[in-house]
Amino acid sequence: MDAHHYLGAIPGIGESICYVATIDQRWIALISFSAAVLKCEARDRWIGWSYRHQTGRLKLVANNSRFLLLPDNQVNNLGSRLLSLCLKRLSGDWMDKYRHPILLVETFVDPKRLH
Repeated sequence: MDAHHYLGAIPGIGESICYVATIDQRWIALISFSAAVLKCEARDRWIGWSYRHQTGRLKLVANNSRFLLLPDNQVNNLGSRLLSLCLKRLSGDWMDKYRHPILLVETFVDPKRLH
């Protein structure tokens, strides 16, 4: 992650799960999810919860903290496919590890880096 992601690796703080995607035992992507950010006005407004509601429910939200497609992978729609596969299993994996599900996933991107 440090070598290829512009933000580098994320420290293991709080609840988190990391996935490694492979094709023929070759790593093609690294994806991590972590506890949601405490305050996000746009998210809280979209959900419609107040600070009082957020306190007990924030644990049901995860942050897609890192998403890295490793170089030299020429597979069409690889990122979309991997994200879909991760999201299908994330809540169950989170339940196994932390004893509560994930109901919503948030992500933050730097619009200047999109192309």
